[in-house]
Formats: sequence, C-alpha cells, structure tokens
Amino acid sequence: MGVVTPNLASGGAGWDCGHDFGTRYHLELSRRAVKADAGCGQRSFGQNTPRFTSPRIVATFERLRQTAGIAPTTIYTPKNWGTFRISIIMVGTVANNSNAGTWVSNVQLNDAAGAENIGCNINTSQVQTYSVGVPARAKAGKPLVFSVEAQGDTNGAKYNVWVVVEQLM
Repeated sequence: MGVVTPNLASGGAGWDCGHDFGTRYHLELSRRAVKADAGCGQRSFGQNTPRFTSPRIVATFERLRQTAGIAPTTIYTPKNWGTFRISIIMVGTVANNSNAGTWVSNVQLNDAAGAENIGCNINTSQVQTYSVGVPARAKAGKPLVFSVEAQGDTNGAKYNVWVVVEQLM
C-alpha cells in the first residue's frame, strides 16, 4: 500500500485516497441507503400489516360567517378500520368583548375504546385563531360527526371553521 496524501489540486479538502467522491458516488450511496432502509422496514412487520401511503383527504367541511352553533353533522363514515388525521381550524372573525362566551368545536368518532372526541375552542372576547390536528383510529361503519356548540354569551360574535379528514392508513 502506498502513502496516502491529501488531494488539494481541485480545491477539495483532501484525503480522498484516490476515490471519486463526486456527485455520482454520493447519489449511489444515497440510493443504496434508501433501498436498504425500505427493505429493512418491510421485513420487520408481519404480512398483513397495512402499507404506508401518502395521506389522502377523504372529507372536508367549511362554514363561514357563523353566528350560531352547528348541529351534529356526519362528515365521513369509514368503510374499513383506518388511521386518520383530523384537523380543525377555527377563526373568530368578529369579537363581542364578552369574556363569558366560547365556541366549542367537536369531532366525535368511535375507536376500539368507544366514543372519542377531538376539538378546539375559541373565546368570543377577541378575534383569534385556534387549530388542532390529531391522529386517530376509527371503526368501520361508524360516522365521524362534527358540531359546534355556543357556550355563554356569543351574541354578536362570528367565526369561520374548517375541518379536514385525511386517511393515513
């Protein structure tokens, strides 16, 4: 074996030992690492494990300029058990300067433990935004039901609300 000397001719940091550490070499290493990692994950799970996929939006709900609560409304009913991400965004657009009023949003779903609730609240005393995004398991055939309840003094206050349901698995 010969003496290893730094290669500084091309402005590099040296010590390349004669190897081509150019873009092609690094891309090949990256490709091998991704391929090895992908295969490793598949071997560690059982045959019937769901495949990971990109999230897919399965339901959306939007209401603007609301001045009252929203009655329970089915926004999605899964055909199969699944893992979902439920996102709620509430924006108080007009305040009523009352510290005694709140808009309370809720998505009710059923998982293996029974009924679960996901939601967020905004106070009517000021214009504000609040959001929540929660992963959850949902039973097949059991609806996801959205509602907003007015609590206390909400007179004169307005809000907008958006709900997005994404299927993760």
